[in-house]
Amino acid sequence: MSNENKFLTLLEAAELLNLKVSRLRYEVFNKSVPFFKIGRSIRFSEKDLIAWIMNQKQEAKEVNNG
Repeated sequence: MSNENKFLTLLEAAELLNLKVSRLRYEVFNKSVPFFKIGRSIRFSEKDLIAWIMNQKQEAKEVNNG
C-alpha cells in the first residue's frame, strides 16, 4: 500500500463515501467533514475521509429480552 495521500474532488469524495454530492456539500458547509479549501476549490484527503467515516461508526445496543 502506498504512503501517498490522494486528494479528491467533491464528486470523487462523494463516490468514495457513497453519498450524494448535495449531502457532502452540506457536511462541508457545517464543517463536519475534513476538507481543504484551495481558492474556490474544495479538496478532500482520501486518508482523512476514510478516518472520518470510520469515526462515524455507531455500535449496536444490546437488547435485553426479559
